[in-house]
Amino acid sequence: MSSGPRPCNVLFLGGAAGVGASSLVVSVAAVLARRRIAVVILDEDAAPAPGRSAREYAAASRPRIPVVCERRAAQLPPSVIRLCDPGPGITGAAARLARHARLIVAVCADDALSAADAFGVLKSVAARGARPPLAVAVRPLADPARADRIAQRLASAARRFLEIDAVGATILPPAGTRDAPQKGDQPVERLATMIASSRRDPLVAGVWRQVASLFV
Repeated sequence: MSSGPRPCNVLFLGGAAGVGASSLVVSVAAVLARRRIAVVILDEDAAPAPGRSAREYAAASRPRIPVVCERRAAQLPPSVIRLCDPGPGITGAAARLARHARLIVAVCADDALSAADAFGVLKSVAARGARPPLAVAVRPLADPARADRIAQRLASAARRFLEIDAVGATILPPAGTRDAPQKGDQPVERLATMIASSRRDPLVAGVWRQVASLFV
């Protein structure tokens, strides 16, 4: 049976609430939209904390980003990038979306517990047979150097124990997790570049690593 182009789904996973995954989804979507790249947000967070859902962030973003459900996203052309926010922790939506993701972005804060939460979600996803390439994004709440160590350890653990190809790690701007990162944040711009490139040849390791050289 022939199949057409695979949709460009990018899954943002936070091990716990409050690490900034939803705000990062919207910030990356805004960067892509400003570059005139077709993008939507797939918001499957069933129980968002007040003021922290991707839908609420998107309503305040400029440019405005369409927010759709999973069924509506399936009807869109494959060329449209879908940034998926399944909510924190291990959810049915996360497991479902991971099977068709071109990239997973694991988001955590700069402490060991937050990293362990993120690893737990990745472990659950891998146990279901989904092992798309991984990018790690850490938000520093205290020490940027510690955030870098956390990012590298999480990426290394994913490679070693889960056989997930970790292709990049970055440190997010040290903004409050309730506030979406602002326009011009370089880590967010680089992550958007990586995601935009994933539309072409996402699963060839050499291509991913070439793009990931920007993701520092």
